[in-house]
Amino acid sequence: MTVAGSLLHGMKEVGVWLQTFAPGSRTPIQRHSCEVVFIVLKGTGALFLASSSHGPNPGKPQEFPIFQIVHFIYLWNDFKLVK
Repeated sequence: MTVAGSLLHGMKEVGVWLQTFAPGSRTPIQRHSCEVVFIVLKGTGALFLASSSHGPNPGKPQEFPIFQIVHFIYLWNDFKLVK
C-alpha cells in the first residue's frame, strides 16, 4: 500500500499479481476502482492513461513509457491500457 492510496482514498489493502506480455500484445482498455502499481522486471512498454476519466468521455490518453525496473502508480478509476 502506498501512502498516496492510504491517505488520499482510505485504502487498506493491496492486491498483487504477475502478468507476462508477449511482444506486441496489450491489455484491453480498463479501469479499476483501486490504486494500481506497476513494477517492470524485464522489457519495455507503454501505459496509456486517460487524461480525465471522471467526465462522460475519458479524453485523449497520455502515453507513459515503461522501462525495466520502473515503479508507476496511478490512483483509482482512470482508464488505462498497457502495451
